[in-house]
Amino acid sequence: MARPRRGKLSAATAALPTQIAAARLTFATATRVVDMIRQPLVILDDKRLVVFSNLAFCNAFAVPRDEIIGRPLTSIGDRRLDVEGFRDFIGLLQAHGT
Repeated sequence: MARPRRGKLSAATAALPTQIAAARLTFATATRVVDMIRQPLVILDDKRLVVFSNLAFCNAFAVPRDEIIGRPLTSIGDRRLDVEGFRDFIGLLQAHGT
């Protein structure tokens, strides 16, 4: 059985902190740009859980961003979005890959 080359593994491992720092900077920059959008914006995963929201969305529903990440969209803002028509609309968007 071949053993992994230590030199390549070490080089890849050594580069990780730099790559992680670059990814964090990119995310922070993208967040600042999206926060400039005045309209509420939310990004959901395929289970309708919030993965990202801009400040306009947080302000519209009076919720801190870190409290809504990972939660169902319909549970946010005293469940104001938990209405049948809205759930159907989100389902349609998902069905069409939007």
